[in-house]
Amino acid sequence: MDGLVPLPTGAATLAEVVALVSALADLPVGPSLVVAGTVDALGDVGPAGALPDRLRALHDLLTRTDGAGVHGAVVPAVEVGTLMLPAALAADAAAGRFDVHAVARVEEALELLLGTSIEDIDRRVLERLEGATPAGV
Repeated sequence: MDGLVPLPTGAATLAEVVALVSALADLPVGPSLVVAGTVDALGDVGPAGALPDRLRALHDLLTRTDGAGVHGAVVPAVEVGTLMLPAALAADAAAGRFDVHAVARVEEALELLLGTSIEDIDRRVLERLEGATPAGV
């Protein structure tokens, strides 16, 4: 890792990383899922903090509105074992009306949210970066 400065745990949110890679790969993020979690320097997805409250608020909002196409969330897998969902949210999840996707690695989130394999994402980003000309050259 010569020349790389590792990010402290929690320094980047999963949503920020997905947005950056989406722009670099020229792949849009679909609007159907919201994203919670942090990413460390090794690509592990960490806790979101107050995840049950966030999911409950999202579910409440979606049940009171048309949801603008949103129907679920991407959450850190590390929190799933202790996640307590309200009965209405759990029922909607069981019925397929609310999706909860647990991810442990940033690659899993990228594949899910960008709709293609990590190999394709990597290829697209590399092609974009190799074709870039440094400023002032």
